[in-house]
Amino acid sequence: HLRVDWIEKDGPRVAAPERVGFGSRLIKIGLPSAVVRHEFPPEGVHCVIDTPLNADTEEDATGVSN
Repeated sequence: HLRVDWIEKDGPRVAAPERVGFGSRLIKIGLPSAVVRHEFPPEGVHCVIDTPLNADTEEDATGVSN
């Protein structure tokens, strides 16, 4: 299991986007089994990504099963 807890701070104020951005699409394509939670407080984006790690069933970037 892998958890990434990304917190941005000391940047410009943020608001929830009106559309899905490149980063969100990249996460969905690269980690299709992941559960992703985005929050957009004014002080910075908070994103939590939880994904299983299983060498027997995960595919590498080329689409080849390990």
